[in-house]
Amino acid sequence: GGTGVGKSTLMNRLARETVARASAERPTSRDVTVYAHRGTVVERLGETLPMDRVRTSLHANDDWRDVLWLDMPDIDSVETANRELVTRWLPHVDALLYVVSPERYRDDEGWRLLLEHGAAHAWLFVVNHWDRGDERQVDDFREMLVAAGLEAPLIFRTDCGPGSEAPDGGGGDDFAELEATLASLADRK
Repeated sequence: GGTGVGKSTLMNRLARETVARASAERPTSRDVTVYAHRGTVVERLGETLPMDRVRTSLHANDDWRDVLWLDMPDIDSVETANRELVTRWLPHVDALLYVVSPERYRDDEGWRLLLEHGAAHAWLFVVNHWDRGDERQVDDFREMLVAAGLEAPLIFRTDCGPGSEAPDGGGGDDFAELEATLASLADRK
């Protein structure tokens, strides 16, 4: 997703600790950040993954011990190097989690570009900052995705702001369902 939609806050909520610097004002990343469990031998990842232009951050959440999370540069950036970096990583991605916000869910260039390159992946969409959202936006977003060729898009509403780190979701969102879906996908691979 784009800058400021809550990718970092979502990552922090998944990790159950602060592993990603969250700020709506942060500049678009030009690198991939790999979030790995503290038990992962990061040095060995380069044997099978394109680890140049990569930063790493470690977490201690055992639920995600065998999962690598990737925060990639915005594919819709004017920087062609960002687009090239993302497309180099796509063959290594099992599930693509695309994050939007209620204010920016109609910004479709990024996920449309990814769809061209990564249609074979499991796709999950997250409308983060759901405390500012409206159900009509989810319905509209779903219609956009279906019109683009995604037959039954999985869309999850999350609120990953302060106080939402509670395991129960802390705000009537779909975070628990998102985690269960991700765990099911991870178990299959």
